[in-house]
Amino acid sequence: MIYPIFDLTLTLVAFELFEYFWQKGDSFRAYIGNLLSVYDKSLLLFISLHPSFYFMLYCIFVLKINSFLVFGIAVVKFFDIYTKIAFVKKLSNGEDLGEFEFMVREDVKLSKAIKLLPCLLYSLSFYIALSMLP
Repeated sequence: MIYPIFDLTLTLVAFELFEYFWQKGDSFRAYIGNLLSVYDKSLLLFISLHPSFYFMLYCIFVLKINSFLVFGIAVVKFFDIYTKIAFVKKLSNGEDLGEFEFMVREDVKLSKAIKLLPCLLYSLSFYIALSMLP
């Protein structure tokens, strides 16, 4: 089956950019604080604000794209959401973040390039996966 590679990749880029813009914060503390404010409103809202994960599931189950890279992106996106939930849950309960505690305490700055890196890596991997399909 032939997939509209460019359209699917552009859709993933749009979803990733959406996630980039709602997860604002120029430091780790601000970033986690923003995640915490959304999490405090609703866990369902927090989970639903990750459309790229649902798009990967759509590609795997509805479009039946059988690619190890696409499956890998979905798994990484799942663990990304899980990790964010674990962080904000610990913060909301006043627990220690372990080895990441210093990032909150020292207010480590996050550059825009670092925050945009997942968009580039996921989109590029997705494009490569689609272009390698028969």
